[in-house]
Amino acid sequence: MRKIAILCFILHIGTDAFACEICGCGVGNFYMGITPQFNRHFIGVRYRRIAYQSHLAPDGKATYLTTNELFQTPEIWARFYPTQRWQVMAFLPYHFNQQTDYHQTFTKTLAGWGEATFLTNYRVVDNVADTFPHRLRHNLLIGGGIKLPTSRFKFDANDNRQVANPNFQLGSGSTDFLATLLYIIRAGKWGLSTDLNYKFNTANLDGYRFGNRLNGQITLFYARNFRGISVLPYAGVFGEFSYKDTHHGAELTNTGGRALFAVAGAELYVGRIAIGGNVQQPLLQNLANKAIQAHARGVLHLTFMI
Repeated sequence: MRKIAILCFILHIGTDAFACEICGCGVGNFYMGITPQFNRHFIGVRYRRIAYQSHLAPDGKATYLTTNELFQTPEIWARFYPTQRWQVMAFLPYHFNQQTDYHQTFTKTLAGWGEATFLTNYRVVDNVADTFPHRLRHNLLIGGGIKLPTSRFKFDANDNRQVANPNFQLGSGSTDFLATLLYIIRAGKWGLSTDLNYKFNTANLDGYRFGNRLNGQITLFYARNFRGISVLPYAGVFGEFSYKDTHHGAELTNTGGRALFAVAGAELYVGRIAIGGNVQQPLLQNLANKAIQAHARGVLHLTFMI
């Protein structure tokens, strides 16, 4: 069985313009992740967990304003091949956002459907599906996509359950565009997956524009079969960079940033079922002028091949 792993992340790092410029990131997240069984249609469910600590002092220590923020996202994802070289993917997230103060005296939550994303890739180079053997197998895809404002971006100052933070909303309220480049090379059971991704954000009706996002990764994987069950462990690094946000064209100071993560995970294939997950541990980071600290992240999925 041929198994090719693609690991690519488009993660949003943003901040607030209205009352809390350094709150952690939630809205605007797009995550592609590992795509099981490269040449097949699928539909499945994923779960993503991202945690931050915000409002830190310049030395990284907590203050009386410090908050802990948790973003949990179950998501429906699907892939369809209209032709052999064209690939179409769709993502529909449901968000559970939670913010707790440092002393755990209050908790604010927000839950609901997020914004739909559609992505199309074209295989420029592909000898993976050839019937004759190759010592090295290559696969290069380029493409793009769109995120639609299918969820709300609204803060009600009279609702004390809300957080005055654009990132805490269920959607960004903007139409955004994606550009992707994916390359995989494989020799025998070993393979290397790399990708580069860019997200072009536009301003929403409130004049808020999240900064554009650039990220890339490199992952080493190993494929092994055990009596009809395929296992694919992998490890690598992932880096992300976010430009500063703007509000009515004015650049916001405590926004944007960069981070580097170590990634480790595995995929398990049994018949038409794929189960997998990974953990991402921060190695280096400077988010919102060090006012935000990212913690370990995690992803799980259950996917059915069609």
